[in-house]
Amino acid sequence: MLIALIVLLAGLLAAGLVGLLTDPLHLPVPLLSVLDQRASVISMFIGAAGLAVSVIALLHP
Repeated sequence: MLIALIVLLAGLLAAGLVGLLTDPLHLPVPLLSVLDQRASVISMFIGAAGLAVSVIALLHP
């Protein structure tokens, strides 16, 4: 089961990298810049939430 999960995740990573490098949707540049900004903000909030969870886990063993 674990090996199947690792293979699935590796496949998804490969598909994401191919999609990132080839731009199959042919989106216009202004739209890509807006999506990039939104993705950056979302990842910042996810990182902050992860940091908060880590601090709480370390303080309350």
